[in-house]
Amino acid sequence: MMRSLEQLLDSINPTVVYEETAARADAALNAFRIERAVILEWADFKDVMSRFIAQLDSMVLRLPESQTAGGERDWSQACRVMMTLYGGAGEKAAFEMARTGNEGGLYRVLRDVARQASEEYAHNEIRARIHRFRNECSADEWIMAVEDYLACYGHLLPSELTQGSAVRVKMKFAEVLEEHARLIRKVKQINF
Repeated sequence: MMRSLEQLLDSINPTVVYEETAARADAALNAFRIERAVILEWADFKDVMSRFIAQLDSMVLRLPESQTAGGERDWSQACRVMMTLYGGAGEKAAFEMARTGNEGGLYRVLRDVARQASEEYAHNEIRARIHRFRNECSADEWIMAVEDYLACYGHLLPSELTQGSAVRVKMKFAEVLEEHARLIRKVKQINF
């Protein structure tokens, strides 16, 4: 197997990427300060969630804190994450939890948002590493990486993908690598 493909597979090891990202998200959650555990006003909720997303971005992505932390961009991102977590009106469901203290209240909302965002950040990091690898390879190196991957892991792929000259794998190799990372993560989560 080509050394750089081995390095890529090591760098997209989901256990490492997801654990490191989750640890930074936990640190952001633990460092976030709020004045009270129950929020009664929508404007206060919007402010808290916007500031939390800004802090989460800063700590998980290792970016300097934004001068506009808590702005509309942060609120939009918070809404997107809450809708992923709680459905189409996720921000309203999250506000009700924060307002009433039910179902874990504000802390649960912040924890859920931190976990969901860390999953997304980790996936994006893996995807970026794969695309950087692709951009650094010549066409011949990319084909060699596909062949090396097939030699090592082809037996794990569905036969319809590897039959003939495995054209479908060659055409979608970046996506195959993303799924490789997800598959490795799922297999490692099985308790034997």
